[in-house]
Amino acid sequence: MDQMVLFAFVFAVSSSWLIDLISTTLHCICFSVQIDLFVNNKTSTLK
Repeated sequence: MDQMVLFAFVFAVSSSWLIDLISTTLHCICFSVQIDLFVNNKTSTLK
């Protein structure tokens, strides 16, 4: 029984860490894409 509780606790911690990692990665990707679009718009209007 204790092993099951320990496993559940480890799984919860690791899954929340994974979710944080994935959400952070997605935020970084979206942010860089927005910057790319912004820079492309600026350079295309300058041309």
